[in-house]
Amino acid sequence: MKDDNTSLKSKLEEQKASFSLKADDNKKRAYGEGIETVVNSGIVSSAKQIGEKAPDFTLNNALGKPITLTDYLKKGKIVLTWYRGGWCPYCRKA
Repeated sequence: MKDDNTSLKSKLEEQKASFSLKADDNKKRAYGEGIETVVNSGIVSSAKQIGEKAPDFTLNNALGKPITLTDYLKKGKIVLTWYRGGWCPYCRKA
């Protein structure tokens, strides 16, 4: 793993290259099918892009406390991410 100054993009590219070298064909096929399923679902094309406005929402944070997007926007800019879980090697890169 590189130092903290390495960009997330570089870390993800490194992860992808490592996966490509080490994973067997069955695992590569399973990942490819999973990615294809997500793309075919339409979620990728309908997802908000950098700079687009998200609708206001309220969700529970990691401590179970409700948080609202507009409340956090009062404090400054917000970065929304899709964190699938600790099991996801890409999600753990950030």
